[in-house]
Amino acid sequence: IGTPNEVFDTPRNTFVAGFIGSPQMNFFDAKLNMEGRPCLTVEGVELPVQESTAKLLKEAGAGSADITLGVRPEHITLNFEPGKNDVCCEFVVKEMMGSEMYIHLKTKDEKPVTVRIQTMMYKPEDLAKLSSGCQVGLSFYQDALHFFDGEGNNLIYK
Repeated sequence: IGTPNEVFDTPRNTFVAGFIGSPQMNFFDAKLNMEGRPCLTVEGVELPVQESTAKLLKEAGAGSADITLGVRPEHITLNFEPGKNDVCCEFVVKEMMGSEMYIHLKTKDEKPVTVRIQTMMYKPEDLAKLSSGCQVGLSFYQDALHFFDGEGNNLIYK
């Protein structure tokens, strides 16, 4: 229960997170490490946890654990030459939606991932490189990540 913005920005659980928004939120299996400098491991890639988020996680009593990381399609950036800090996925198909494009990908475990981009933010020649089976790197907007525990509850629900 909450305002549309509250429910969208801070969903209480994975059901709400996946139900609100179109396309729906992406979910990744991840490991949260709260020892030392907090970080996440997603698809074998270690990502730092932003300081402000780490503080909220600690205040909520979150410890190191297997979690579900939620990332909305519009909070992902595509990298056409994946780097070591990118989560790599395989391209499946793209849907042109006018000034937006939905990029459908899959992880190495065959889990679907959808990225929503503004086409004007990418070079047309880069978008033209997207073909079946090519590898694309993903980076996430750190301040828009959602952390869900094993039961699907948001670890830092406000």
